[in-house]
Amino acid sequence: FRSAVALLLPFIALGVWAFRKQPQILWPALGWLAALILAVAAQGKYFPAHWLPVYAPFTLLAALGVHTLAQARGDAPPFLAFAAALVFVAQVCALPFYDAAKCIYYIALRHAPDKYYASYHVYLYNAQDERAAARYIKANTGVDDGIFVWGNDATVRYLADRPNPSRFTFEMPLSMPGPSRDRYRSEAISELSARPPAYFVVGINWWGSDTKEQSLAKFPQMNTFLHQSYRLEKSFGVLDLYRRNASSAPPAPER
Repeated sequence: FRSAVALLLPFIALGVWAFRKQPQILWPALGWLAALILAVAAQGKYFPAHWLPVYAPFTLLAALGVHTLAQARGDAPPFLAFAAALVFVAQVCALPFYDAAKCIYYIALRHAPDKYYASYHVYLYNAQDERAAARYIKANTGVDDGIFVWGNDATVRYLADRPNPSRFTFEMPLSMPGPSRDRYRSEAISELSARPPAYFVVGINWWGSDTKEQSLAKFPQMNTFLHQSYRLEKSFGVLDLYRRNASSAPPAPER
């Protein structure tokens, strides 16, 4: 959302200036934008998806600026037109050039791919943590040893290339309230009990809505399964890798 705002803001400023004497056009658009921003603030979570409706009035206001440039209106200050064009070019070109330069610097020149991937993160997610955890699991398991992921870090299992004893690849179907949650939970416990994975990877929601302990505590059977049969072996960032105890027997499936 920040990138979109930075891209559109000069056009919006230009459009607002050019149409300042036409309130029948300007005020409804500004009122629409203000109402949506207030709606996002009222929710108080500020997730990226919550901002999506704001794009519509933002784009409308920016279109007024683009129209102003296309029509070369005499009352548009030249410095605003220049700023709009400059910021547009910078926004379109800056990120691809930055990513390419970063890739060349870390991988081609410094031969440090770990530092390159560590620069890609969102909320609590870090690409390098995922890669490091996957490498560790791959080095300490056989090709038939399973992995189960609790959290949103399904990338670990994909990169480690190890089977999942359950059809659930991340926590959301097992934690989000809904009519199927109890059935999904029973299925997951049954599958894990029948084919206990070698590693149980505990992560958290990238936006940190729950801690790991809080998230697992909301699913008591899964929490019991983990702590009865597994021990914490290694951590990579927010990822905790639990190894199955060699002597542990799988618990009875949930009834």
